[in-house]
Amino acid sequence: MFEEIKMHGTIDFPIELYEVNEEHPSYEMPFHWHPHIEIIRVIKGNLKISLNKTDYNMKKGDIIFVNSEIVHGSLPQNCIYECLVYDNNFIPAIAHKGQIFSEMISKGNIRINEYFPSCNDEIHTCINLIFDNMKKKEKGYKYSVVGMISHLYGIIIKNGVYSKITDTEKQTSISVTKLKNVLEFIRNNYSNKITLKDMADIAKVSPKYLCSMFKERTHKSPVDYLIYFRVEKAVHFLITTDKSVTEIALECGFDDLSYFIKTFKKLKGVSPGIFRKK
Repeated sequence: MFEEIKMHGTIDFPIELYEVNEEHPSYEMPFHWHPHIEIIRVIKGNLKISLNKTDYNMKKGDIIFVNSEIVHGSLPQNCIYECLVYDNNFIPAIAHKGQIFSEMISKGNIRINEYFPSCNDEIHTCINLIFDNMKKKEKGYKYSVVGMISHLYGIIIKNGVYSKITDTEKQTSISVTKLKNVLEFIRNNYSNKITLKDMADIAKVSPKYLCSMFKERTHKSPVDYLIYFRVEKAVHFLITTDKSVTEIALECGFDDLSYFIKTFKKLKGVSPGIFRKK
């Protein structure tokens, strides 16, 4: 739901692995985007993930490659999944056909294929090794991980599982930019009163067009999405702070406590109080 600006890993090793289960604050991955590359693999259950306006239903062993600046979010079902996030500029710059492959990825001139169903090919083998090295963190693992990501790029080039960005796709990116502007507006103002017209004005489109664009890319109306975002922020506060339910409701833009509890229960299956205790 926002442009992610946090650092992944450290300055000298901007690569980080996240293990996500039902107890993780971001179990339902909110829609967001970032300049980093993200690789997601499913360990258990099912994960429905949306990348821009394409949906994938992932199962155990499947892998998704999230390219830079792609708006993405997911809805897990009894799922455990892992996310590897890294700064693509940290990967050694090696020329391919006269151009630096990693730079072409970062600049959005090419896009690696997104969906890799479970199988035993060399792409899965390489990615699984990267994840395993990040989990074990044995001596020298940082060198191994950087080397294996470079090796992964070699496999991707060899197998041709990438494509150049077409003019049509670049045109589509204009509507994505409008969506990002609204998502950022929601992120910065969710605790205040926000109307459909406010969001349409930010995108510089009509309310009707905004509803259509949102529905296509997030499967929610702008207003439903705003409510969803507020509830997700409430989840974060319930887990990470000692604030009362009333305080959290007000801070997340709900001026009616009973409506907040009803909405929270509708989306999460339990009341805020029970959610916090669990």
